Amino acid sequence: MKKRIFVLLLTLFAFSSVFGLITQAKNADKMLMTDANGEASNSLDRKVVSTETKKGKKSRTIELQRFYLEVTDGSAAATPVPLPNCDYTIHLAKGDRETFLDNGVTNDKGEITGLAFKDIPLTGASLKIRYSLGNEQRGYVQKYDKKPYSFVFTLRLGNENTINYSDDQVQFGKEKAEETFFYNFQAARINYYFDQGLGWHSEAVKKVNQLFPDTTEFEVKPININFEKGQYLDESNAFSRNGHDGSGVPDIVVGDRSDKIFDTNYLMHNVMHEWTHWTMYEAFEMPSGDYDSHYGTNDDPQISYKEGWALFVGDVFADIDSLKADDMLVQKDNEKGVNRLYGKSTNLTVQHVLYDLYDAGSNDEAFSISERFLDDALSEDEVKQLNFGLLSAAMIESRATTLQEFLTYLEDKYVITRSDKEKFAQVLKINGLSRNGKFSLNSDEGSPKGE
Repeated sequence: MKKRIFVLLLTLFAFSSVFGLITQAKNADKMLMTDANGEASNSLDRKVVSTETKKGKKSRTIELQRFYLEVTDGSAAATPVPLPNCDYTIHLAKGDRETFLDNGVTNDKGEITGLAFKDIPLTGASLKIRYSLGNEQRGYVQKYDKKPYSFVFTLRLGNENTINYSDDQVQFGKEKAEETFFYNFQAARINYYFDQGLGWHSEAVKKVNQLFPDTTEFEVKPININFEKGQYLDESNAFSRNGHDGSGVPDIVVGDRSDKIFDTNYLMHNVMHEWTHWTMYEAFEMPSGDYDSHYGTNDDPQISYKEGWALFVGDVFADIDSLKADDMLVQKDNEKGVNRLYGKSTNLTVQHVLYDLYDAGSNDEAFSISERFLDDALSEDEVKQLNFGLLSAAMIESRATTLQEFLTYLEDKYVITRSDKEKFAQVLKINGLSRNGKFSLNSDEGSPKGE
């Protein structure tokens, strides 16, 4: 299959709901949309018209075996990303009319597969494949007008009756507006990491459900992520329980950056960091609260707990070994002779307690939350996945709003033997917690905290 080089253009649509779903009657003709800014396009190979065509056959059936795109902005450093679990619609376009053919959601890989279209003209026809970044079950990546990012690809049909098409260098943007290619690519990346993160989280909890049939199954609740050029420039990313605009609809904001640096770990961490806040709020109305820094002592231990969880999930998703190098941070922190973390109610203290419960063994403790329950030999990464799923399930089931409440629930349910309790106590000790899981020191000065 030959490819021509085309300028690929973004098409924005008027949407009929908060999620911007396009609704159209099946088998009904409609005029081509006049508000489109442009379309990405390519052509299938064109061959000599067959003898059968010459005999008067006017239409055919086309089998779409696989259609797959990866989005980029065309820069040398860009890693293209697919469009997994995204809404799509397919229309037949001929002349100035479109006819609805199919709609659905791309699969986990970003593919559209296994479709057949009847009554397709022999010549002069195209397929228009329209994508929205997201779906109703997960939520969408959208602009601040609450319309999801939407891309259109036009595939001009040749004489082949089978479509098996892929392109890993698709650029969506507006002609003579180069930055649109960049920002649409960033939106596609956010969508990809959003989808991957939820799949990673769900798979870990699913394995725990298989090992412990009475554990709570994880249910994804949809939330939209807002991202757009110039919006919340150089401001913190955030989960807003009342919506960034005060609408009362929870959402997530990923701010623009003046340096235009959105590295992979940054996006992966922040998408799952804010999604974790959403999950804690949706599951058990986790209270909100502000903090000065991840090293600062929070008088309210609920703040340390919610932020510590979000830090933990974001870092582990972005890089499963990201915390290994800092495993001793709580013990060794030293800022002008003061350890800001050991035994204190800080975001980082909670994060590292969770990491010590998650890892499969380290230099300062030997506890692994799932070790007692393993029937089969697993790799270290498989043990970590199971540990993460178990901790996540316990977070939801416990409805805890402080680290102490969570640790109490965890020990009561999963720490059973004398040996395990000794190892569990060591995790608390090395992080400066009392045996009941309470922070033992008050402030940066390190005065003892009353029980």
